[in-house]
Amino acid sequence: MDEQIICVDAKFTADQLAFWVHWGVTHPLQDVLYTVREIIAKNSEGNSGILLNEINNPKVPIAHPILGTTMIEPYWNVTRFATLGGTPLTMEMVKEWEREYQLTKNLNF
Repeated sequence: MDEQIICVDAKFTADQLAFWVHWGVTHPLQDVLYTVREIIAKNSEGNSGILLNEINNPKVPIAHPILGTTMIEPYWNVTRFATLGGTPLTMEMVKEWEREYQLTKNLNF
């Protein structure tokens, strides 16, 4: 997808930052432009998010209520981002971009 988004909330807890440093994870930075690489559908806890083209992280251990500990690439909540026009990003917007991207890709535009 080509739509640029901007990180408007790069405030993370000290525990999150320490965990990411330990595992070599890069997180989004405030006021930096990104593009969406992948949509992560809702997990068993109802969370969903996005992966960014500009950030590729290693898989890290995450506690899962059914699977125990599982390894996943950290993903980011869409509420941390906005469009370049300042509109808060929603999962519905990202899914629509994905549908448009797939349509264009399939039609070879």
